[in-house]
Amino acid sequence: MTDSPGWRWRVTPDGGVPFEVRVLPEATAAEMALWYPGARIVPLTPSAGHRMAIPLERAELRSLIRQLLPGEPKEWKTVEALAFDDADGALACYRSLVRRLSTPSGAIQEALL
Repeated sequence: MTDSPGWRWRVTPDGGVPFEVRVLPEATAAEMALWYPGARIVPLTPSAGHRMAIPLERAELRSLIRQLLPGEPKEWKTVEALAFDDADGALACYRSLVRRLSTPSGAIQEALL
């Protein structure tokens, strides 16, 4: 196990099915082992099945995120970091959410309440 902090981890419980965990702030393997005792913990990099967003996609993702989280929430940076790391998945997810939550008047916030 590495002791370098990271925010994407593959967790494989003893005898269980592996799953991905994303944490912010970043955690070390030792910290992850405390949360998942007995599990195999492996750090993941963006190249492990995800494509980083290019600048044009980052701009679209920022716009979509701001439509879903109006105002100036401190969570924007966290949500953006997760979205930028998995461009294809995030774009599909956020585009779908905005389409589904948009009312005829375009009032996404009202649909969320």
